[in-house]
Amino acid sequence: MNRVWCIGGSDNSGGAGLQRDIATLSALACSAASILSCVTSQNHKGIKHLEPLSRDLFVSQLQTLEQMETPAVIKIGMLANGEQAALVQQYLPALRERNPDLKVICDPVCAASAGGQSPQHSIQHLQPLMAECDLVTPNITEAENILAGAITSVKDMENAARALWRLFDSSELATRVLLKGGHLAGSNKVTDIYFDGQNCIALASPSRVNISAHGTGCTLGSAIAAALAKGYILEDSIVIAKAYMQQALEQGYNINSREAEQSDHFYTPGLAGWPCCPSTMPEIISTEKSMSAFPEINREYFRFYPVVDSADWVERLLLEGVKTIQLRIKNHTASAAVEEEIIRAIALGDRFNAQVFINDYWQLAIKHRAFGVHLGQQDIQTAQTDALLNAGLRLGISTHGYMELIKAVAVKPSYIALGHIFPTQTKTMPSKPQGVERLRLYHQWASTVAPTVAIGGIKQHNLHSVLNTGVDAVAVVSAVTQAKNPSEAVSTFRENINAHFAQR
Repeated sequence: MNRVWCIGGSDNSGGAGLQRDIATLSALACSAASILSCVTSQNHKGIKHLEPLSRDLFVSQLQTLEQMETPAVIKIGMLANGEQAALVQQYLPALRERNPDLKVICDPVCAASAGGQSPQHSIQHLQPLMAECDLVTPNITEAENILAGAITSVKDMENAARALWRLFDSSELATRVLLKGGHLAGSNKVTDIYFDGQNCIALASPSRVNISAHGTGCTLGSAIAAALAKGYILEDSIVIAKAYMQQALEQGYNINSREAEQSDHFYTPGLAGWPCCPSTMPEIISTEKSMSAFPEINREYFRFYPVVDSADWVERLLLEGVKTIQLRIKNHTASAAVEEEIIRAIALGDRFNAQVFINDYWQLAIKHRAFGVHLGQQDIQTAQTDALLNAGLRLGISTHGYMELIKAVAVKPSYIALGHIFPTQTKTMPSKPQGVERLRLYHQWASTVAPTVAIGGIKQHNLHSVLNTGVDAVAVVSAVTQAKNPSEAVSTFRENINAHFAQR
């Protein structure tokens, strides 16, 4: 069982601390164990009293759990003093040796959303421990305390995230930073900054105006832990947690005290299930000028989408009646021979009135007026998407998880590829197979923006499980190009796909 260990304080009101951690993990169908650091008396207005556990009892909790199991994830919340931070740090190497995939999240609680009494240490005492974590999630107030400077804008947040990361740069783990922006004043969005050591990503969600929410940091950190425990990579886990947080706030409840003024709005997040509503998905905020959407494709033509490596294959399949196809010439630099293949494929598309997409070679696609281009995530960062848009080309983008999905959504492409679904030998993949359940969730999010196509290891025997997720198309490679009878394979795929869509 992929268990999460939660280390933190007890909140008698149930809005934050271990109570909130365990409730969030349970809502996301994840099992939790707890290690209590302190007992607090608190409510939505802040911590009134804090009593640390003795060293012996704190250590005993660590020991008893260590004897029983090895966690998939450790989520560290409030620690009562510097000694507890040092003790947790001492235990991490042995746990990582037993589980090399162990992920550790630290939410350095020294400044709660509602204010009040702080633990008996400065946040600087947590820095050695944070350097041993995979992710640290300070809020703005905590970051200001660490860096001894004011943070008043999203740009300040980006600079602060980089500065925080540099504090941990000597760590072998390359600690990532998620700087939470809920305390940033004067915005109708809550923007969090994620920095992985190379890129800053601004993830924004709608702000709930005039609301003071209790336990948001605990909720977000626990949701990240739950997604990690279920096998999602860190970047995707952050996106899932942001969506869960938005869903939980929408289902939150007012905890105004009886003596509070009517204008006071104190909320505790609700207990939402796995996020699946597209409206909860965070958006990536970019400093670049907002682009228009790319031209649409013919969805009926799009349903069956072979990917081939030569113009000969393009011609062969277009003669079989295929209406959408991709020319993917890999492991070649742009050359006269590659350009001739692209010219020929584009001409074949015009001849057969088909949607021919050129993979990667976007400059040549523009030069020779291709119907469309397909780009991977790395290519999107270097390609001139405005030039593609101005040339009237359609654009397809590959994605392999939630973070890449919201990056693709920001570009407003003509379609979004979701993969890889099953194991594939066609090319080396940086990600694990996603499976049909994740495919269903990805499609729910992506389909509100653009048509979706599933790719990766799709064969006749698993075709219907893929189509039943709701995707708009399936892409195939070896199922056609390595078939004993490619013509028969194409005919069978098209027949089964058309029959499926006829029943939708």
